[in-house]
Amino acid sequence: MFQPPAADAIQPLSVVTGTWKIVFPPTLPPISRTIVNSRRQPPARLHWNARIALAPIAVRLGVIISLVAAGCDSGPKLVPASGTVTLKNKPIPAADVIFVPEAGGAPVIGRTDEQGQFSLTTDGKLGAYAGAYKVALTAVRQKREVDEAEAVTMTNAQIAANHESLIPIKFNNTISSGLTATVSDNPAENEFTFQLK
Repeated sequence: MFQPPAADAIQPLSVVTGTWKIVFPPTLPPISRTIVNSRRQPPARLHWNARIALAPIAVRLGVIISLVAAGCDSGPKLVPASGTVTLKNKPIPAADVIFVPEAGGAPVIGRTDEQGQFSLTTDGKLGAYAGAYKVALTAVRQKREVDEAEAVTMTNAQIAANHESLIPIKFNNTISSGLTATVSDNPAENEFTFQLK
């Protein structure tokens, strides 16, 4: 805003030319004006990276979680798989069923109930990945009951001597068992029966 100069700062300028006296008005300082462009420029369009960067944290977290979830869904999925283990047409309870992927990877396991039935789990999650597997079975029981106090004093040889296998030992590993299975993407095809003799 313009403010006029103080009164004592303005002195008239007198020039005498012959019999005429010319008095010039005081010179005032120029008024500075700011030119304002009243026409607003439209805001520049932000690239999507910039928009995400300027978004609230909750929004950004939501976008990241959605992208991660979408990436996770693109991988292989677990398929339900189950079956039955029998020996001479009788169910084998408390048998451990081990499916070892032929392509490599963590084994898939199951345990039979009193009817010899089992369901496979992978890393604690129900189901197995589709593919070819080699199979091993183990089923043992104690010859006599051992209390906790005695168990901690027993040697490995004593522990082994107090157990007996409920199935032929050859089924205890994938090399000698001769058992195989193929898990399909179709759960209806994933019912396996192992009839041991």
